[in-house]
Amino acid sequence: MASVVVHQLWVSGSLSNLEKISSNSFVQAGYSTVIWSYGGLDNAPKGAEVRDARLVLPESLIFRGKSGSLAQFSDLFRYAVLNTHGGMWADTDVVALAPPDAIGPQPFLVTERDQTKPIKALAKRLLRRPEGRSVNSNVIYNPNPSPGNIIDLAYGYARAFPKENIVWGELGPRLLAAIESIYPDHGFVVHDPVFANPFNWWECPHVLVEPGQKLAEGASFLHLYNETWRRAGIDKDAEFPRGSLMRNLAEKFLY
Repeated sequence: MASVVVHQLWVSGSLSNLEKISSNSFVQAGYSTVIWSYGGLDNAPKGAEVRDARLVLPESLIFRGKSGSLAQFSDLFRYAVLNTHGGMWADTDVVALAPPDAIGPQPFLVTERDQTKPIKALAKRLLRRPEGRSVNSNVIYNPNPSPGNIIDLAYGYARAFPKENIVWGELGPRLLAAIESIYPDHGFVVHDPVFANPFNWWECPHVLVEPGQKLAEGASFLHLYNETWRRAGIDKDAEFPRGSLMRNLAEKFLY
């Protein structure tokens, strides 16, 4: 299998240790790692290529969601870069655990477990999605961009959506899940949660920094759920506890 290009976005400024672990893991796993930035990125891991994000979307299109987050702009950017360049997208809070040869040639989406409520469970049965599982956009593989595929449709929708009304996840997981559910012949493999989201989001970041935690077999990627770190008030640059998964990752990809 040829080298897989993985795209990441860091809008501006320096990476924290968490993001450096993420990008470095892809470099060390053998991915051609590209970090797109609008400026100020001065500590990219050795082996990662930093490119001007303006070549994908002009800086004038940057926007923030109602919470002030750039996550919604990141959703738009990932569709744009995958639709024009192809390859893989990985959020900067995703760690590569497997090399490119292990992921296979087919395009794919990933899923995560969710805290299902009765009404959501009914909706998922109607949409052919197993109860308690939903599409997440943290890792996407679109090796051969084509008009009308899932990523092309998501990009068209995300470009047109009124940015002042966007809420968390609306252009990311919720949009991909909606398109995937009404497009049965989309041709993308939809992986089980263990593939890229082996831990539940509501367990993070505590499960990642508690000593003695183990990864389930079958994980090709590990989602660190950066937003849960922010909400928990945990410093991503602080030294990680000995014996924790984050300490093990830091010793492998950071120190």
